Amino acid sequence: MSIKIISILLNKNQQNSFYLHENKTIAMKEKKFRFLKITYFGASDNPNDDVNPYDDLDTFGKATVGSLGWGIDDGVRKRSKLRFAHNYYHVLRHYGVLLTIEDILENLVDDLSNDEVVEKWLEAAVFN
Repeated sequence: MSIKIISILLNKNQQNSFYLHENKTIAMKEKKFRFLKITYFGASDNPNDDVNPYDDLDTFGKATVGSLGWGIDDGVRKRSKLRFAHNYYHVLRHYGVLLTIEDILENLVDDLSNDEVVEKWLEAAVFN
């Protein structure tokens, strides 16, 4: 085989390797997103912080943070979000995911959809 043919074959193998790596990375990101979304859905529906009025994950994801039952006035809403962030932080730590209480709270913005919040958490989280 000539050097040119070997070079072309190596380049093709490197491209295939790159695409496989990229597909694995995308699949892993989707799994992490789904994990955060499911744990957020569940944690927001636990008996202590029952702020989640939704029965299915897709509806929950499309709904805004503001549509969750945090409370009627600003003080109550802040306390509910803080309590939730504290509890959710511990749930994530149990599974080896590092996401600070501050990062959780910072992204619980009423105008964002729950899926958008999960995307922001995904950027900040460290998965061990």
